[in-house]
Amino acid sequence: MKRLIQSLALIFTIALAPTTLLADCWRLPDGRIVSTAANSSPPVAGAVRVVCPSPAQPTPRNPMPRSSTTLPKPAPQQTADPCAPYYGKGYCTDYITQRMGRRPSGDPRTWPLNRDLSKIREGVAVVFAELTSSGHVAYVERVIRDTKGIPVALEVSEMNYARGIRPGTPPSCLVTNNFGVVTRRTFRIAGSGASGFWP
Repeated sequence: MKRLIQSLALIFTIALAPTTLLADCWRLPDGRIVSTAANSSPPVAGAVRVVCPSPAQPTPRNPMPRSSTTLPKPAPQQTADPCAPYYGKGYCTDYITQRMGRRPSGDPRTWPLNRDLSKIREGVAVVFAELTSSGHVAYVERVIRDTKGIPVALEVSEMNYARGIRPGTPPSCLVTNNFGVVTRRTFRIAGSGASGFWP
């Protein structure tokens, strides 16, 4: 019995010899399998050594790679933000950060507001949520009150407050001719479009 097993093992080794001793097989990056001389280097960069198929076994046309050395899928293309060069350099929100040391994230139209303008005071940010698609914000320098102490007008300082878009800038970035420029104005609260104030 022992001799029979040894004989079968010898026959099995001889039967496999043409594919395992005389050739190496490689899966190319395009999925094809090619054979080379035994103990040879990969035929192309990215080729992975695989078991040679038997002559009766057809080579798969587009098999799944069996190695962790497969190339990663390319990342989806991301379009560059055309407004990125302007961030932190002169928007109305940048000015509020300079004056107050902090601000809510996002555009002013999304900020949490105290909508009771009868309680507005100096040193807060007055928000105009509907002035542009992003809103606008200004720093309150002075509150002007009537004889009863009710706020009727505000003196504010701000950046990027002007009509129109600065020529040569993307319209979606809302860069005005006063981008990065501190301006001051005084206006009546009624009819100004002020939505509220923060904090």
